[in-house]
Amino acid sequence: MSVHTHQPLSHLFSTLYDDGSPRGNIGRGSHYAVCRLISHFNANLERNRTGQVHDFAIIWDEDRDKRIIPIIERLCIEQLMSAVYFIGERKGSLTILVDPVIFDDADKRKFFEGMVQGISDSTDDPWPVELGFYSRTDPEVTNAGRMLINDCNEKVTTYLRNIDNLWQLGLKSYHS
Repeated sequence: MSVHTHQPLSHLFSTLYDDGSPRGNIGRGSHYAVCRLISHFNANLERNRTGQVHDFAIIWDEDRDKRIIPIIERLCIEQLMSAVYFIGERKGSLTILVDPVIFDDADKRKFFEGMVQGISDSTDDPWPVELGFYSRTDPEVTNAGRMLINDCNEKVTTYLRNIDNLWQLGLKSYHS
């Protein structure tokens, strides 16, 4: 009988679920992990009095490039993760899907993109940053899902919605 030992992705956030390898047939080997951290900021990057649980998904492609983890950790340290629903690397670019409240505000979007690009540029292997949005209420769902997963928009949208439906990504109150 083999014993599966779970290696954490980070010591700054918890891994709730990780496919470990591709499942199904979407993109070129896409799979995902759902992670959790505590945030004292809302989706608009404004400070809250109390902390909230924040769940987000890492979308992996076939090479499962873990160089994304130090970037996520820096985003945690800089208090920028509260706006993030999905994050992933594909074809040498870092893609982040944020709450529309950040994406639709030109000043906040520019600030967020600049911060993330600065973090990426400070790594040994910098990636260009592509920022999009994820919305539960917009029928389009995302303007950048295809940057995360190389497949038709309908499949990508369904895939991202299914992850969100299973895990209710984003900020929420903590219940013990």
